[in-house]
Amino acid sequence: MRLTAIIQSRMGSSRLPGKVLADIGGRSMLQRVIERAQSIEKVAQVCVATTLSDEDDPIVHVCEWLRVPVFRGHPFDVLDRYYHAALAFGAKHIVRITADCPLLDPEVSGRVVRAYVADGGRYDYVSNVDPPTFADGYDTEVFSAHILGLAHRLAKDADEREHVTVFFRRHPEMVRSLNVYNSTDQSKIMLSVNTAADLARVRAMVERRAA
Repeated sequence: MRLTAIIQSRMGSSRLPGKVLADIGGRSMLQRVIERAQSIEKVAQVCVATTLSDEDDPIVHVCEWLRVPVFRGHPFDVLDRYYHAALAFGAKHIVRITADCPLLDPEVSGRVVRAYVADGGRYDYVSNVDPPTFADGYDTEVFSAHILGLAHRLAKDADEREHVTVFFRRHPEMVRSLNVYNSTDQSKIMLSVNTAADLARVRAMVERRAA
């Protein structure tokens, strides 16, 4: 089974604009996420989905420099953007990652991937976020292009268009879902970057590891 990791990335952020290209130990946050996504088991291709907004031009430049495919789509309808990115990349099975997780653990993501592929299509959507038991920043979702297309066609509520997988979780009658649990609940550990304080904490962690 060939999996395509699609990383959501945009410069706009209400709390920390431009965070996805913030420097962390000599590499941008986006580059760190891309590199970690490339190490996820069974992922054959890593791509980035961003918007048509001019402010996201720097993301495209970084992707071109890294030779990572990038798709530009709707600036506000994230589900539409993600769906058309999957079409453009020819993705049949998708690993969804967000660009604010520079410490993403490929082994944790691999556990989610293995659960998805284990039963040969038994599940449409497998994640470790519903409910979360891994550290915030290890979030990984795997789903079929078919179910993404269904959501794109049927999702009407504003939050279902703004967040790619909300529709999946709201409609268990349509979507066969599985959650992967950690052995201990570590969901209070914050490793994602949403604020300047988060960024400073992650930078410090990376510096300690490099020392």
